[in-house]
Amino acid sequence: YRDCGSRNTLVTVTNARTGSVLFRRYLNFANQMSYTVSIINDGSGISLYTLTDSPCSYNNSGCVRVVNLSPNSGPVDVFLSGIGRLFQNVSQLDSTEYKAVRRGTYRAAVSESLPCPSNSSVIMGDTYVECNNTRIAIMDTSTLNVMTGGTYTLYIIGLAYQFPALQILTIENDAAY
Repeated sequence: YRDCGSRNTLVTVTNARTGSVLFRRYLNFANQMSYTVSIINDGSGISLYTLTDSPCSYNNSGCVRVVNLSPNSGPVDVFLSGIGRLFQNVSQLDSTEYKAVRRGTYRAAVSESLPCPSNSSVIMGDTYVECNNTRIAIMDTSTLNVMTGGTYTLYIIGLAYQFPALQILTIENDAAY
């Protein structure tokens, strides 16, 4: 983390081997705010995705959100074992608000969005999710260890049904507010 104050800051991404500039743009950072800047392939080349790291605190639980950085996944649903569908219809290059999750170890899974209402019963199998007799393959799973007071972002990265494969990258946000 770097304190940039409240101003436009030039962010430059360079190729470590050749030194050539891959991306350069000014980003506006507000004072006393925390941001995460991700380098992404938006389908037409390198770009930056800026996410405001807002504080989150729930009593007796952790905070979990999802960011879909896959350039070809379409909307996705994210599930946690023992809870079910936690996030629905997370579009490409979009993020969710935080949700409270009790302390524990969970199996996180991502699939294409299920074509069923949010209040529908969803079955989470080892390799699929299902509702209303529609079964969709799980594209990736990951273990999520939630601690009370912890703040977590599940990044969906990679390509759906291509290489490099779509995967869940879990980051514990440790910014101090």
